[in-house]
Amino acid sequence: MAWLGGSLRSQLRGAREVLASVLFPAPCRLCGQSLDTACAVPFCRACLVSLRQRLAEPLCHRCGRPIISGAVLGGATQPMCHFCRGYAYAFDLARSFGAYTPGMARAILLLKYASVTPLGDWFAARLAETVASDPGMFRADVLVPVPLDRGRKRERGYNQAELVAKPLARLLRIPFKSFLLVRTRPRPNQLRLTRRERWETVRGAYATERGAKVDKLRVLLVDDVFTTGATLDACSKALKGAGAARVVGLTVARALPFLPGVVAASQDWDLGVMKPPGQAALPSRPKHSPDARSDVRPPGSAPSPHRRPTVMQEPVLVLNATFEPINVTAVRRAMVLMLKGVAQAEEISHTLVHSASRSLQVPSVIRLLAYRHIPQQTRALSRKNILLRDRNTCQFCKRTLPASELTLDHVVPRSRGGRSSWENLVACCYQCNNRKGDRTPEEAGLALARRPRPFTLHTSRQLMRLIGNKDEKWRKYLFY
Repeated sequence: MAWLGGSLRSQLRGAREVLASVLFPAPCRLCGQSLDTACAVPFCRACLVSLRQRLAEPLCHRCGRPIISGAVLGGATQPMCHFCRGYAYAFDLARSFGAYTPGMARAILLLKYASVTPLGDWFAARLAETVASDPGMFRADVLVPVPLDRGRKRERGYNQAELVAKPLARLLRIPFKSFLLVRTRPRPNQLRLTRRERWETVRGAYATERGAKVDKLRVLLVDDVFTTGATLDACSKALKGAGAARVVGLTVARALPFLPGVVAASQDWDLGVMKPPGQAALPSRPKHSPDARSDVRPPGSAPSPHRRPTVMQEPVLVLNATFEPINVTAVRRAMVLMLKGVAQAEEISHTLVHSASRSLQVPSVIRLLAYRHIPQQTRALSRKNILLRDRNTCQFCKRTLPASELTLDHVVPRSRGGRSSWENLVACCYQCNNRKGDRTPEEAGLALARRPRPFTLHTSRQLMRLIGNKDEKWRKYLFY
């Protein structure tokens, strides 16, 4: 009878939620479709199901990253990814519930910036499922969230890691002690950071509270996203420096840029760009992560589809005060320059972006109001500039691919004295990179499409012309 009563209550609750969704319709905050149920988490059932997808085995024993290369496994009982083999994290091990897909990214951003705080309980339940899969691995004496600096917490009003960690501590019946760890140095304001910048900004940025008792404790450290592992590593160093016996990291999501079907969504997802009702927001293109450079696509798998950038990432041509083209920037940056009175729009597209109080037309070409002297500069040697120079084209098989499908290859291998220079680095797809291996192109039976050369002003202007072919409004400024 008790089972019957529980089943009846469940049915009545489901009927009540369906009725509420009919009487008070609202859109899903992820896909825009009408909600088919009424609950504290404003997602439809389809989106909730997609968020429940866990990371698949096998995983790196240390950092929990999925391993897709059979050569890495090699029959090992505790396989390690290439990064963990070369660098020892301060934490003992780390695990994540799911991948940082576009849907997961938007859900986490809603928790962080849109005050959808019930998501903290939902994520906590998912992490509790991860712990239940192997309780011995996550055995701990205290549960500690990754802290925010005081200024950012005051601005946001809460710490998203605490919103997840506190209900998780109740579910696991582990003491919750957020005061053990503090952030002593604020994070830079920019949202996107390179791998090196992430490690530099967190180095020495965390410390244990004075007088906190951490000696010989097993700590479960909770955060929202594992990107490079720099934050968990810095927190673990502080805890172990204070005497912690063991530190295990646990995060909601793991950024995995190059795994099939997984997209590392942009950190600056625009919450203000309006989408037509029922239309899903467009995912942003994956951002390169150097720690994933040695991962390869499984043979025979289809490449991921090329994804269109969001409205705020569309290219805008920048002119000097003399109408000379000097740069290409994103809509976001262009609109900031216009609102600051530094530039004015010369050409307007038909797209609108909306804020709470006004609508603005998206510029296609902007012109600086004051003349800027542009000295002759040399481009930094970076992956982005190498791909720009080679026009996202593999220099061996001559296929044009998205940036996420390309890596860099040393024409003369470093093991033979090859240097990382403009004249020795080329864009290369993963198949050709694997085929070439630690050999020269001649030894591997490959031919370069053209010899690599430095990035010049002529190359930069030519790239602007190539981008201008997609927008008729650019032509009169570029073709002269």
